[in-house]
Amino acid sequence: MKSFIKPLFYSTLVIAATLLAGCRVGSTGSGSGGGLGGGGGANGPYTISGTVTGLVSGSTGLVLQDNAKDNLTVTANGSFTFAISIASSKPYSVSIFTPPTSPVQTCTVASGAGTATANVSNVLITCSTGTASIGGNVVGLLGTGLVLLNNGGDALPVLTSNPFTFKTAIPISTAYNVTISTQPKSPTQTCTVTNGTGTAAANVGNIQITCSTGTLSVGGTVSGLSKSGSGVVLQNNGGDNLLINANGTFTMPSLVISGSTYNITILTQPSGPNQTCTVTGGTGSATANVSNIQVKCPAIFYSIGGTTVGVVGTTAGMVLQNNLGDNLTVQGNGTFTFNTPIADGSTYDVSMLVGPSTQPGIGVVIWGFQGTATAAVTSVVVDGGHNDWSWMDGANAADQKGTFSAPPPPPPAFDTDSPGGRKYPATWTDLSGNLWLFGGFGFTYPPGFTPPITELDDMWEYTGTQNYFGSYNNIWTNPVPPGTPGSPEARTGAVTWTLPSTGDLYMFGGEDGASFFMSNILRKDYEPRKIEKMCGYRIIQYCAP
Repeated sequence: MKSFIKPLFYSTLVIAATLLAGCRVGSTGSGSGGGLGGGGGANGPYTISGTVTGLVSGSTGLVLQDNAKDNLTVTANGSFTFAISIASSKPYSVSIFTPPTSPVQTCTVASGAGTATANVSNVLITCSTGTASIGGNVVGLLGTGLVLLNNGGDALPVLTSNPFTFKTAIPISTAYNVTISTQPKSPTQTCTVTNGTGTAAANVGNIQITCSTGTLSVGGTVSGLSKSGSGVVLQNNGGDNLLINANGTFTMPSLVISGSTYNITILTQPSGPNQTCTVTGGTGSATANVSNIQVKCPAIFYSIGGTTVGVVGTTAGMVLQNNLGDNLTVQGNGTFTFNTPIADGSTYDVSMLVGPSTQPGIGVVIWGFQGTATAAVTSVVVDGGHNDWSWMDGANAADQKGTFSAPPPPPPAFDTDSPGGRKYPATWTDLSGNLWLFGGFGFTYPPGFTPPITELDDMWEYTGTQNYFGSYNNIWTNPVPPGTPGSPEARTGAVTWTLPSTGDLYMFGGEDGASFFMSNILRKDYEPRKIEKMCGYRIIQYCAP
């Protein structure tokens, strides 16, 4: 019996030892991929492991990678070990392949890259809520020494062409700006950043670092842009366009071959406001990365001024202001220009600080006092109100058709009603000082009317004639449009008079181009009336309702 039990005992020990050798301890996740699971001898292979902290209990979706492979799903805080060990003196690069999705978190990697000379156990994955990770992908990297920065800090050395994530997450809705701190060497390469700036609304993973050998970058600095988004477009060698919306450094999208020429020009100047940019140091031969090109965009300025009319005397001493500053003393009538010009696209607002001393108690009106300067402004009119004419409404050119809107648009829109150009109309002024106009020979308002010139039967009223200072209430209205049934016949050259007691208009005669109205007497009150034909002398009058 003893000779049978002893061999069975030894066989059992061998089987147990073999099973234990195949087991690995310490992972809180599940790895995928082949390779050795242990290691750590003097010559490797070596394990890559670390710790996860901050992961919400029950979280799903976090997947780690080493060297852009060897996926490892992690569901809880604690230690982890990748399935594939790394040969001695070979690089490792731990990255976040997918962040947690339920709940959404941002995870970053610290001490995640290096060269394996022993088992690695200090990789730290830190997960947090309310922040966004900043990362992307590096392509074409052959050399060593590439270092990236985010917002001028958080330096991240990059060893291989793999995905990368900066160590420090940033708060949601804050800006990021990924730049190259150190270009790679051995071999020397030039790396450029695409999609490197923005505002993080969630984890950012679309930044691309493109590294190439034997080519050089061309760039410099833009200064003086007046407004973000105004848009200056640069070109290199007649192509390779680059839109720049803000001051700062720039790099043209395409690299140039070492020793070749470059020629930076401006394809499109900024607009809104307009500026004229110039390039300094924009041409040469690239024997190293070019970063000293200067694009300067000085602002365009316009003068603000106008004309003074109707001011009594030549020692008025009135003081005008633009934008509540830039005082200008004006003594009398004539042109004026403020001392300080304003930038293109800026607003101006001319006001009166001190009125003219030569006409106390009489107001001064400033016309066209506000606006946006897109050219030199000479249209401001300071009106002293003496012995001058003021255009108040209607067209200022001959032979214009009328326009009609019922009712006129409310303030602050300007009135769009206007009688057509005409001669010999009947006119009178009612007791409120409003001007009335009937008929005449000229242009009616329908645009398709043929012939365009005829005797007219439309009635117009202009209100606000007593208001010299003008307002949106100084308007034409059209109480009786052309062709209104019951209105007086169309005519021109009628004789009119007004009763001083009532303001009623009486109109006699006139002609319609074919006959004369010899005994036609018309009466029009300025109050609302209805039309009624009377007997006897064919008197047509507007009677009270």
